[in-house]
Amino acid sequence: MRNDTSVQTDDEGLQVVLEGHEPDGTTWSVGVRPDPTCDDGLYTFVRRTAADGRSARSGMGGPKLYGDDVVNVWAGRSDGTPPFILIRGIPSIEEAAVQTTGGKIIHVTLSPEIEEFGMRFGAAALPRDDPPETLTVRLGDGRVIEGEVPWPRRPPDP
Repeated sequence: MRNDTSVQTDDEGLQVVLEGHEPDGTTWSVGVRPDPTCDDGLYTFVRRTAADGRSARSGMGGPKLYGDDVVNVWAGRSDGTPPFILIRGIPSIEEAAVQTTGGKIIHVTLSPEIEEFGMRFGAAALPRDDPPETLTVRLGDGRVIEGEVPWPRRPPDP
């Protein structure tokens, strides 16, 4: 697993591959488009809008995957919207879940395989006061892969 650098770009050519809504009224969508700065690269974003109307878009660019990795991960937060995790990975990912530092398990919603990109994408809202610790993915061949979730080191939102 690897954390990609956060990127901010416009919506031109963005294909929405996954959408969801949370019990607190937050709505979100995952958008993808090619990253022209990298051979076989992708920009992958999660746009979220809180019930009060505040919105944010964050994500990652770069290679679809690094080396033999099966998933790339971005996790972060923006003022006024819930923290989120965003993943892109190989098509054989069957399940993904985050464990927080407090022991809570959050299941990541996954897209079907998006054939244009040869990937699956996933996202999940995270608790505001319980940072993510590990991401576990289960593959179709039975392998289970676990890795640390990179998390921004800054004070929590007010």
